[in-house]
Amino acid sequence: MLPTSSSSAPFLESPERGITPTFGRPVFLTMGEHVSVHMTGRGLFAVHSERGVLGPLALSEQATNLVVDEHDAIWLLSREGGVIQRAEDAIAAQKETGYEEVTAIPGALTFDANAGILAVGEQTRVHISRNGGKTFTTRPLPTGYLLSALFVRYDGVMVLLGVQSGEVPPGRVLLSHDAGESFVPSSF
Repeated sequence: MLPTSSSSAPFLESPERGITPTFGRPVFLTMGEHVSVHMTGRGLFAVHSERGVLGPLALSEQATNLVVDEHDAIWLLSREGGVIQRAEDAIAAQKETGYEEVTAIPGALTFDANAGILAVGEQTRVHISRNGGKTFTTRPLPTGYLLSALFVRYDGVMVLLGVQSGEVPPGRVLLSHDAGESFVPSSF
């Protein structure tokens, strides 16, 4: 347990001058096996189970989506151009040069990387790679279904959130138990 006040821990001293930086309340974004990423008032920071707090993470200005895979690699998607980049770990992700471009899928809206699957979603189809983005299989979504988000669970099950054309939100959830070969409506 860490003491939280100077009366219970006189060794916790206030700074003599200057200001104490405030990071605001951190917001959890995503996590891998040992790394989680949090948004703060000072940027994005990774929290590693052994290395502690790392950051801030360097992101290109075009980056719109960020995920951490099961090996703690950090992936970015820039919707403009559909560029996907990958940093080997949170240490590399602290430098803009720490990311390598994996692929570009114009029209990409969302993506996830987990269980050895890189899934990239456009509004009406999903691109699936099982080799880190070197090659993709493209699967159309059911007719009239418009994708807004997708997730790949630790066991490889894909979860898609979207709406059926003409449907009033909140939307419809589709599941794939076969890496995008087929999609079935969720019972929830």
